[in-house]
Amino acid sequence: MRFLEISILMMLTFLGVLIFFKKTKTKLFNSGSFFIVILLLLHIIIEKYRWQMIPSYTLSGFVILLSIINILPKANLSTDRNFAARFIWILIYFVWLGGAAILPYVLPVIKLPEPSGLYKIGTKYLILTDNNRREIFALDTTLKRELPIQVWYPAIPPKKAKPEPYLSDAKTISKIFARSQGIPFFPFILEHLNLVKTHSYPDAKIISTDKKFPIIVFSHGLMQFYRFNTSLMEELASNGYVVFSISHPYDTPCAIYPDQSIKIYGKKINVEIGDKTHDGTTDQKLKLVYEKIQNTETLNGQRELYREFYSLQPKWWNLSNDVWLQDTRFFIDKLDSLNNEHFSKELNLNNIGVMGFSFGGGTAGLAAMTDERVKAGVNLDGWQPGHILEKNINRPFIYISGKGHEKAFNFFFNNADTIVYSLNINEFKHPNFNDISLIAEIPGKLVGLTGKIDAKYGLQLIKKYSLAFFNKYLKNIDTELFNAHSNDYPELRLKVNRSNE
Repeated sequence: MRFLEISILMMLTFLGVLIFFKKTKTKLFNSGSFFIVILLLLHIIIEKYRWQMIPSYTLSGFVILLSIINILPKANLSTDRNFAARFIWILIYFVWLGGAAILPYVLPVIKLPEPSGLYKIGTKYLILTDNNRREIFALDTTLKRELPIQVWYPAIPPKKAKPEPYLSDAKTISKIFARSQGIPFFPFILEHLNLVKTHSYPDAKIISTDKKFPIIVFSHGLMQFYRFNTSLMEELASNGYVVFSISHPYDTPCAIYPDQSIKIYGKKINVEIGDKTHDGTTDQKLKLVYEKIQNTETLNGQRELYREFYSLQPKWWNLSNDVWLQDTRFFIDKLDSLNNEHFSKELNLNNIGVMGFSFGGGTAGLAAMTDERVKAGVNLDGWQPGHILEKNINRPFIYISGKGHEKAFNFFFNNADTIVYSLNINEFKHPNFNDISLIAEIPGKLVGLTGKIDAKYGLQLIKKYSLAFFNKYLKNIDTELFNAHSNDYPELRLKVNRSNE
């Protein structure tokens, strides 16, 4: 919680004690009530309103009203006419106060981790249209495939420039997010993220250096909002990378356009019509096949199980894998013109890495195995698509997995024409790979959504190994992290396939 929020709660506790001891008509109570008014004004002006403080605002209004009534001429308000009434009065007050303290504590205004690199960070919003592809997921299939993109890069911010908030239009995005996650009754859940400051300066000028900056192309998770990976994007950019995050339309709830408008995407259409391959028993079949994959040692056996696993997936799943790969390849096609138009030719077009989280991690693997322009790839806890079962990984690659997913990459790990790493993080669950683990750390752990690991520490591990990997294969900066299991990180299990290095 922030300083003024804590101050308000402390003052409310003090005033509650005075109420308990029947001191509501004293100068001390009235002075405390006046001080509450000052704290509230300062809080609204400096720290800004957030919905988690509504119970505190309500309780503050109560004590202020009580103070006003008590100083009115001939006021005769009493909360102690009998013991039972007074006990209930005090109980309600302190129960409410407890709730008022818990809510902003469990959903705080987080502070994003400070990037470790030497560079300040700029950010831009771009839009690319592929005129050679129709938008197959939209109601209007005559539309061309359009890719909103945000990029982070080493920059020189103007003097007195302010970094952009985590979410500029948090109210709109919060509603969209709540609906996409099946909780439309909680539309304000992320509204406070407009109070979170990033380290990125909008439209700042890219730094000019003798060495051009390597490029990383990032893909978000399925139906995820890419901004939840901001901390990772900033870490890479601060260390000398230009990171492009693609919003894959209709597989993300919304996208931010260069004019800061927000486009909302509906459900995919024209995909599941007539698809009878996915019914109520399919999920159970998938679970059984997945368990067999985890317990099968032979490569041929794993290959056949993977084929069965992917044959059980709905049509949209395999189709989206193809579309996302086409998005990535199309984007790489456009890097030359983007370099000239937006980045003063500071991009190293011959040094491209790919990276993704969850479904986007699978896209990174596809791009690394099928596009000769890609030099290295990172898959963050994503299932690797199966229609490349006959093609080995032929670029340096690392699969970073969480609890329960450590064996999902075994087949691809063992079928490589170059060095491949598998890094598993104990007590890591899927949301630990992005900023959601910070935004909702306490409730996430309480309901089992995230692992037991500290959220900041967990993100530090992801950023440290991702950065070290790209430094090694895009900048030729060696590291000890991949040579042996470090005793500094007992949560990690690292495997290295060097047989074809």
